[in-house]
Amino acid sequence: MSHINDLISKHCSSGVRFETIGEVAAVSAGATPSKSVAAYWVDGTIPWLSSGEVNKGTIYQADTLISQSGYDSCSTKLIPSGAVVMALAGQGKTRGTVARTRLECCTNQSLAAIVPDEALDGDFLFHFLRTQYSRLRDLSSGDGTRGGLNLAMIRSYKVPVPPLEVQREIVRILDTFTELEAELEAELEAELEARRTQYVHYRDETLKTTDGARWVSLGDAGVVFGGLTGKSKADFSDGNHRFVSYVNVFNNIAVDLTRDDFVKVASGERQRELQQGDVLFTGSSESAAEVAMSSVLTQDPREPLHLNSFCIGYRFHDPEMFDPGFTKHLFRSTPLREQLTKTASGVTRFNVSKVRLAKVSIPVPSRLEQARVARVLDEFEALVNDISVGLPAELAARRKQYEYYRDRLLTFKELES
Repeated sequence: MSHINDLISKHCSSGVRFETIGEVAAVSAGATPSKSVAAYWVDGTIPWLSSGEVNKGTIYQADTLISQSGYDSCSTKLIPSGAVVMALAGQGKTRGTVARTRLECCTNQSLAAIVPDEALDGDFLFHFLRTQYSRLRDLSSGDGTRGGLNLAMIRSYKVPVPPLEVQREIVRILDTFTELEAELEAELEAELEARRTQYVHYRDETLKTTDGARWVSLGDAGVVFGGLTGKSKADFSDGNHRFVSYVNVFNNIAVDLTRDDFVKVASGERQRELQQGDVLFTGSSESAAEVAMSSVLTQDPREPLHLNSFCIGYRFHDPEMFDPGFTKHLFRSTPLREQLTKTASGVTRFNVSKVRLAKVSIPVPSRLEQARVARVLDEFEALVNDISVGLPAELAARRKQYEYYRDRLLTFKELES
């Protein structure tokens, strides 16, 4: 920071001139070749960007290539490497997001291409406009979800233009911060994945050593049942009973009872209520590896609780047969997952067969052994969860630190005219 302070003191101690983007850059929008002409999209050689690609931050290659005839058919224009592109529209958080190019390319009509002149470094403009995201969205016409930016708004938007030496030093510092952040994120993700892999191995090995276990099929030991029936979208917008959602089952080894998921259930309506010890499965998925993922109701819900219609439930005939703290680990173990995934079939979507689910075989160790295994695995899972929370928190803190220094570097006193 001291070097940049020296540069600012030397070159712009009285302030920095602010110019509209239109005064220091060429701003244009792209276009889209007709999707009905296959020749425009087959064997393409010209990189063509769509608005979603701004989320890459720095664009080294395009997701789509168009042909020369496709390029000639519309008003899209080639922009050089080092330009800045901004999303003019887009759902969610896309609008107002910027990226910088590292290739010559063209864009669709939902992107504005900003090509700076010799007074403005493209990377400096990219970093500055990232700090302006909220203001650019506020500038957008329309409401908060369907508004849009246009070229006139962008051209009239004022940006600081310090001397190039200052711009490039700021870019160097911020790019270094970005690289360090990426390295940290990779290291944290690798550490987290290592802990998860270690937990899976330890869990599977622990469950292998359960002493005196007998084996039973799910069909013999209990009953398979379905979720909510006869419900419309409106029933979930004004509900009076809690239900366990598909996401709740998929994401949690034990059902999260703190979620506010509600469904309307009329008086006298026959919908099965869940109870402690029930094992819940995702009933359908586009991925064969993700189907029949389990979650166990380890606590007493203490109020009416139902199951989502896209899930399948299972209940033991004898509630004392299993410790729910044990079954939550058991049904997520690798040997059980191998059996459970085979209960589903399909081509583009895989659906669990209740008949095949009933044939899945599980070990039944003594309750004493179950309690021991559950205690050991709960302790190890807690260690993994601690790091799962701690590592993202550390990364978020680093990002906040980066944003603080970035905003400091890119805040200038405007030169008085």
